Amino acid sequence: MKLILENDTPCNTRYTDETGRILYQVSTSGKYIKCKANLEKLDLRQGKFIPFASIDFHNFKDDVLRIGQNWETKSGDFFRKKGFSFYGRDRIFTAPDGKEYRWEMQADRAELYMMDEAKTRIVRYHRKKYGIFHDKAPASLEIEPCAEGMMDVIMLTYIYIEYLRNERDEANSKIAAGNIKDSMKP
Repeated sequence: MKLILENDTPCNTRYTDETGRILYQVSTSGKYIKCKANLEKLDLRQGKFIPFASIDFHNFKDDVLRIGQNWETKSGDFFRKKGFSFYGRDRIFTAPDGKEYRWEMQADRAELYMMDEAKTRIVRYHRKKYGIFHDKAPASLEIEPCAEGMMDVIMLTYIYIEYLRNERDEANSKIAAGNIKDSMKP
């Protein structure tokens, strides 16, 4: 399955299928204080969007992830951090199917892998291609068929990981900008 992003901002966009039908929409409000991501999905029976998940981001305590009215957890309880790299620490979680999955942080995207012997990749983000060196294509999220039954969990965890990635990129940019300014001083 391929979800196509309406724009290049995973935390503030609509996700459509290949026919153009909007399946998910995500909006993130706030910046440093009271930052919240709201996730909605298309209810095929009602033909309208319904809220199904949210994330409350906090600076000095664990973030809070919710699905529906009955499931809520702190990020530190749900995710376990693994490894360390310039791109950030990977996050491992156990999905409702009882299996462990790993969001692997990379320079320009995160990818989701099953924690099996083969390290099977099940979700991959593709950046927008502008048609200069490659065929023009919108940003998309590629989900393997084996993972389609857990789309809500994938969307919730993907938005969380992308938010972390964006925060890391902003922090790295500020550090780099500060270093450039410092190197220009007499």
